[in-house]
Amino acid sequence: MNLRLLPLLLIAVLVTGCDQVSQELPFDVDLDAPVAKTIGPEGGFISSPQGISIEFSQGSLTSSTQVQIIHQGDAALFPGSVDGEILSETVFQVQPMQALNAPANLNLRVLDRTLTLEEILRVGFATEGPEGPVMVEDVTYDLVSNVVRGPIENLGYVAVRVAEDVLTVGDGTPPTLGGGNFGGETGSTQTSLATVSGSTQRYLVNCGPTGNVPRCLGSDAIKMWASNEVGDRFGTQLVLVGPEIVGDLTFSDFVDGNPTTVNGWIEVSGMMRVKIGQTVASYKIDQSLTTGEGSTASPSSMSVAFNQLTVAVTSEGSNEVMEYEIGRQGTGQQLIVQVEEDIELENEDGSITNGKVIIHLRMRL
Repeated sequence: MNLRLLPLLLIAVLVTGCDQVSQELPFDVDLDAPVAKTIGPEGGFISSPQGISIEFSQGSLTSSTQVQIIHQGDAALFPGSVDGEILSETVFQVQPMQALNAPANLNLRVLDRTLTLEEILRVGFATEGPEGPVMVEDVTYDLVSNVVRGPIENLGYVAVRVAEDVLTVGDGTPPTLGGGNFGGETGSTQTSLATVSGSTQRYLVNCGPTGNVPRCLGSDAIKMWASNEVGDRFGTQLVLVGPEIVGDLTFSDFVDGNPTTVNGWIEVSGMMRVKIGQTVASYKIDQSLTTGEGSTASPSSMSVAFNQLTVAVTSEGSNEVMEYEIGRQGTGQQLIVQVEEDIELENEDGSITNGKVIIHLRMRL
């Protein structure tokens, strides 16, 4: 007897002996049935035909854990409140709900809806873990397979989210800032401004995707442009997702209407998205500047000339130069400062092209 046929013959006998009159063939896979698998500290992989897979790295889980995936398929079932739109078909519950010791890679497939280019650039993850909702913006989106991929730091509810708080990066050259006298005149317009009482002027800006602060999208707190090197590579398909802007600068020791000392900091963060061929990639923007030495802001001497502020000591080095402009904002006074983020672009031959993202921050007195 051919031994390799033995298992097939045994199956045939067993099937013949069962009542198959009411059974339709072939057997259908229940796509809504939960998928479960034990994953240990060494890592592992679990997937569901509904369009999700998770790759656990070594050390993500401290002990062997029964991981279960349940397809929800309804945006209303995603707990918690998030900015943006949850795509219903991508909502899954991953049990047990717990934090991971090391990030796992999540893959979610988007099939039931055709996204516009604007929406494609806004795609990210929303997860709901033990400590509430978390927005994951560091993702890639393969437009051929329709799979969104990125890291997650907890198990719980997961879904693809289309963000709302998104800034478009402008093309072309940003306007030249006009400088101005802090105490009374501004650039070439010579607009009269009331001298602020006291010996200091404090300018603030604060917007972001979470917390009790205005969203940057509608606050006009930030404008962005890409240098020619970046624009030529990517065109106008550049956005900043989830921008967070914090700035607090106090100027003092005025001479002839302009300060000679500054104390404070500026922080700009967010995830830049760009469409490259059939892939949407992410690039993290994280620009910070503090006055004085070290990471904690302290007073530094400064000078004003034309449309430039030169700060003697900063976290970025000595004699940091920033373009600026003083002007009106409603009934108050506004300070616009320019900061730049360097970007390295890798070419096909392995060489590097350096580019910049130019940012104008609008700070209110």
